[in-house]
Amino acid sequence: MIEERKDEVFQIPAEMVKAETRRNDAVKFVFETQENITEEMLKRIFSWRNKIGWLVFAVQKIQPSDLLELPKASLAKEKQTPSQRLRAALYILYNQKNDGFENFDMFYEYHVEKFRQHVLTKISEGI
Repeated sequence: MIEERKDEVFQIPAEMVKAETRRNDAVKFVFETQENITEEMLKRIFSWRNKIGWLVFAVQKIQPSDLLELPKASLAKEKQTPSQRLRAALYILYNQKNDGFENFDMFYEYHVEKFRQHVLTKISEGI
């Protein structure tokens, strides 16, 4: 049974079905539920997109008091170099449309080389 109120933590029975390691020590988790989710619940879940928060997974129901000791999620990101920002943007593009590339590394190398060739063209044109 789903329990959800605006003033409480969102809880839903779910099963973790996949965990993948990513570059830079990131991990992707995939959870599935067999519960019926209302339109309002989906709206709330989708509102969390691109937000930093805490994922809590327990094999029993969580009580609000169980969450009192969680540290506040940091919204401040470390300053990234221009190349790190470009890589992050390309990663988002890859997830939206990978153009048939087998993996992100191949996608990244292709687009960086394409940009390098563009810059070389501008150099040869004297611009």
